[in-house]
Amino acid sequence: HEGEVFVTAASYLAASGCWPEVLEALPGSTSLGRLAVVRARRDGHAVLVGHERNDSCARAIDLIRSEGWARTVLVDGAMNRITQVAVLAGAQFLFAARVSSETLSRNAAAIRRLVALASLPALADGPGGLDARSQAAGLPVPAFGVDGPLTVTSLAAVPESAATIVVDDFTKVFLDGPTLSAVRRERALAVRRAVDFGGFCVALRDVD
Repeated sequence: HEGEVFVTAASYLAASGCWPEVLEALPGSTSLGRLAVVRARRDGHAVLVGHERNDSCARAIDLIRSEGWARTVLVDGAMNRITQVAVLAGAQFLFAARVSSETLSRNAAAIRRLVALASLPALADGPGGLDARSQAAGLPVPAFGVDGPLTVTSLAAVPESAATIVVDDFTKVFLDGPTLSAVRRERALAVRRAVDFGGFCVALRDVD
């Protein structure tokens, strides 16, 4: 719509029907070419093209907000790119799903998994190491911190003595639902930083 700001590739500007005004060319390049921050000067169609790197996406959003071009920024993502949530300062994460009778079980499993991840306890900042912060949060010790993503491979490297496993944030947990449930039955799982989870937006089709 007229006045809205978006990010697109320079190669799509000529085909945009919204009479685009280039506000800033962004550094770097993508597989679709150089990106730019653009304002629509009238209602019309446009192609949205995002950065391929999370940190580049964060810099673009910081620029848009700092220049006052927009107060709210919507980032369209997917579950396989959920890590971008953690690098966007002040971001709130919402999960949207279109659920039909055929996909009900799969979507319900994805929602249950996400609820479990979003509700992981966060360790408060304070003196002491992971053990002290875990105890302050009411979690068992000893605690073990995982650097990077928690996968089946990195999970195998966690000492058997560890009673609590700590990851950076819930977007770094790459375990399927059954594996995640099995881990949480045996140990506590916590995060160093919480991500603001806004809830679910679910559209039902042919579901009674």
